[in-house]
Amino acid sequence: MAARGPSDAADLHAASIIAYFVKVADGQKLLAAFADIQAWWEGIAKRPSLAAG
Repeated sequence: MAARGPSDAADLHAASIIAYFVKVADGQKLLAAFADIQAWWEGIAKRPSLAAG
């Protein structure tokens, strides 16, 4: 997954799954255990297509 720079198809696919995953408290707690993935998520979640929800 691209931490910085352009996103690819894998990033967009994973983002759609993580967006659903973090809607529940347990998902947020699990994501917090993986700092690199959480940092990636925080960056990609700012994309207008994901932020629109």
